[in-house]
Amino acid sequence: MKKLILLIIFYNLLFFEMQSQTAAVTTGGTANGIGGTVAYTVGQIATQLIWDGNNSTSIAEGVQQPYEISVLNMDEFKSFILDATLFPNPTLHFIQLQINNLDLVENKVEALLFDTEGKLLLTLNIQNSQTQIQMKELPPSTYFLKVQSDNRLLKTFKVVKQ
Repeated sequence: MKKLILLIIFYNLLFFEMQSQTAAVTTGGTANGIGGTVAYTVGQIATQLIWDGNNSTSIAEGVQQPYEISVLNMDEFKSFILDATLFPNPTLHFIQLQINNLDLVENKVEALLFDTEGKLLLTLNIQNSQTQIQMKELPPSTYFLKVQSDNRLLKTFKVVKQ
């Protein structure tokens, strides 16, 4: 009986492929808590973005969540610094531009959306402290949102569209 079991195991090792999940990861570990234990890795990208029916709320689930807020260019010699944030980034359907000190800007404020080749895709006049910019029709890529007033650049954001 022992010889038969050893023969079956040996046969399976020789003639059948064993498959498992593989990924090139930089590090990982196990986190323990009251609710249980979870194994995690860093360096493996596998995400899914789920939206509710109104496209107003999203849940991003997956192995590694990219979180990216980049301010690429600011004129250091201005006395005025624009207090602006952009979320969610990365996005699937839209981005929300929030400017907290819009009332301090003397001239009209514009948001210009560019692709990586520098092609202007969209120009918006910013009237309110929160502006929603639709990205649903754009292909997945990296975009740049420049916020300017009177042709003076105030802030540039890098936007990742999934």
